[in-house]
Amino acid sequence: MMNSFPSGTYLHRRIPKEAFYKHLSLTGKQKENFTHQIEALYIENSLTADKLHLEKKGDVVEIDVLRIELREKELDSSLLEVIARQNPHQLLFLLCFENQEKMGLYYKKLYLAEWADDGQTAMELKGFSLEEIWNGFIQQIALGEKNETPAPKESLDEKFLRKEKIAQLEKLVEEKERAVWKEKQPKKKFGMYQELQKLKEQLEGLKNG
Repeated sequence: MMNSFPSGTYLHRRIPKEAFYKHLSLTGKQKENFTHQIEALYIENSLTADKLHLEKKGDVVEIDVLRIELREKELDSSLLEVIARQNPHQLLFLLCFENQEKMGLYYKKLYLAEWADDGQTAMELKGFSLEEIWNGFIQQIALGEKNETPAPKESLDEKFLRKEKIAQLEKLVEEKERAVWKEKQPKKKFGMYQELQKLKEQLEGLKNG
């Protein structure tokens, strides 16, 4: 995965586990999970404007890639939320277990991608400032957008709202399809079918921006 970032950002600096979690506000159960579920921690990459030759603007001054090597495939996700909220920089999580890995980040809540084979989680650097690049990471992980979106002028909050509306409409379409299939009265079935088509048009409009 890290091959997708410039070599000048590569650190692979190990962080002592005990020293790391002592600076976090963790519950007793979280401390136990931290100790038993995590094998090792590394600052894998450090992205700054200087290293990437970017404009220095916006509130984002550094993005660190935190590599977390796991002892088991499942991890207490609340640990990642605590780490992200209590870290001064934006964090990209790189979870590693045996020959698999997955990315994650925190934006109002925790988002995790799916597990993939080692080396198959490349992230794209999009933008001319760290803030734009961070927003690009959010789009790739939280919104699943690897390419430009149909409505590139949308704010991140607008993108998330549209995604939520799409999910709601998809659920309505599924429910309406089942209802149409079960309806026996031809006249009522036709009316329900027309409603279904309108829902599908709304859904298509949202997906196309």
